[in-house]
Amino acid sequence: DLEVLEAAEHAWFHLLHLHGDEVMFDRLARYPVQAVNWHDRETPPTLTDARARFAGALCGGLRQWETMVRGAPEDVRREAADAIRQTGGRGFILGTGCVTPIVAPTSNIRAAREAVEREG
Repeated sequence: DLEVLEAAEHAWFHLLHLHGDEVMFDRLARYPVQAVNWHDRETPPTLTDARARFAGALCGGLRQWETMVRGAPEDVRREAADAIRQTGGRGFILGTGCVTPIVAPTSNIRAAREAVEREG
């Protein structure tokens, strides 16, 4: 991991994705990255806890399948608002804990954007 980051040190932004369960957040949060993303709705730490443990930006807040694919726009807005509250809306990038599936309804993607405009 660190070899890859070292090779990309000239890049202006590094987002580290921690995939799966038991992601060793504290150890990996010391990596030289500007942002970290993980399945925060499915595995620790919460966004609130992570805010106290990582100085850079946090990316997440939305469940990729349950909310973004199978949920309604109101579910997306509710989950997004909660994530923004957990982080105080600062140093935060709203997104899914992993990739946003291509089958996510456009209305749900739009709802996420609207939540940021309203809450953030």
